[in-house]
Amino acid sequence: MTDVDAQEYWAVKNFDNVAKIEASRQAADSDELNETGKMVYAEAVRNLDMTKMFPIPAFAPDYRSLLNPQADAALLGDKTPEEALQQAQEDVEALVARNKQ
Repeated sequence: MTDVDAQEYWAVKNFDNVAKIEASRQAADSDELNETGKMVYAEAVRNLDMTKMFPIPAFAPDYRSLLNPQADAALLGDKTPEEALQQAQEDVEALVARNKQ
């Protein structure tokens, strides 16, 4: 079994995108999926063309824990979006500065 075959198997059995696009494309055509499953999986594969990957910054691996409270504050009306973005930026920059020491 090749790595593409293994990933196709995983994709079909777990209905999940996998690392190798070729395996995802094969899974979308798998006889093990019904027509609805094939259609849904094919759309997920098609969307990969528009998917952007953002690596986790080495100096700020937990940056999201700083962003989420600010997003919540803006959504709840406790801060303006501008205030929340400014605070989030300051918090992340401080985290990066601490971790680079």
